[in-house]
Amino acid sequence: VERMLGVIWGGDVLRKLNACSLSEKEAGGVELLVDDVKAGVEECEGSLFGKVVGDRPASIMGIKHAMSSIWKLQQAMEVKKISSNFFQFLFTSMEDKAKVVAGNNWLFENQYLVLTERFPGLHSSHSCFEEINIWVQVQNVPLNWMCTEVGMRIGQIFNRVKNVVVCKVGGEVGSFIKILAVLSLREPIPRCTVVKLGDQRITVVFRYERLVNLCHYCGMIGHLDRGCKRRAEDIEKGPLKEGQFGEWLKAKETYHGGRTFQASSSGEKSAPPQQNSNQDSIVFANESPIKNAQSAVEVCKDNPGNERSEFGAAEAHSQMPVGLEIVPAQVEPTPTVIMTLGEKMEFPMEVEQQGV
Repeated sequence: VERMLGVIWGGDVLRKLNACSLSEKEAGGVELLVDDVKAGVEECEGSLFGKVVGDRPASIMGIKHAMSSIWKLQQAMEVKKISSNFFQFLFTSMEDKAKVVAGNNWLFENQYLVLTERFPGLHSSHSCFEEINIWVQVQNVPLNWMCTEVGMRIGQIFNRVKNVVVCKVGGEVGSFIKILAVLSLREPIPRCTVVKLGDQRITVVFRYERLVNLCHYCGMIGHLDRGCKRRAEDIEKGPLKEGQFGEWLKAKETYHGGRTFQASSSGEKSAPPQQNSNQDSIVFANESPIKNAQSAVEVCKDNPGNERSEFGAAEAHSQMPVGLEIVPAQVEPTPTVIMTLGEKMEFPMEVEQQGV
């Protein structure tokens, strides 16, 4: 039944049964009619399935009360626990469900809550729970490279790019490019990369907004240092490689006023992000991947919404440096302190810092 409803329950029992010899009655099975699963299918259509990414267990009552408050639902919601940190959220109102689907990076007790709708074969270990959408600030970009195309090219470091915004916010950070990136949870987060244009080699720095539950030892999201298996192995076998990741990878959250421009198949532009009054949630409009320079550029100021300039696709494309090449930075474990954008950042000695 669970497989027909699109949710497969895992666990040690099923794995043990797969290795067992079944009797004729067990192997014969039971045949279901379509009407038998109708109620379950309808229930799933009004549901979202969510996994709390982290090593701390989430209670069903805790997540129900917390998320009901964060989502500010108009009608009641029921929560069912499927397995450890894997839940089904049943919405009475489809409008409530749509509002939640439009959001990004929901947090529960400082751990990411990754949500998806039902589809055949869904289970808690599915790859759909192995990536998150996250805003990445790309810092130390030369001013003459500050355009959407450069942001999309640099975004090749990540799984996918959903949005690019060029920001000029002033202050300590200065100008930077923001990328709404799809970040894999199966590998360490990128800290920097080297961008080449002819003989130029510029190290651009990645800093993440709303970054939580990051292991400062291995750079993976989903556990902290004390629960890091790689660190435990290095303690036993050596050598320890401390200081490779840390709080310095976090960026202060910024909001860009007006519209967020992004390309879609219809050419429409999305609505602006809205900050929920509860700091555990930020709601964005539904996103579609940016494919080329058809998206415009939004330039942001300290006072969002006051001064914005839009550049059409042709102008954005004309700003793209010809021959730009992205080279993943080859990092070594021995760090040194370099200066970038007025802050002290730790990066390997092999990384060469270039001025803007």
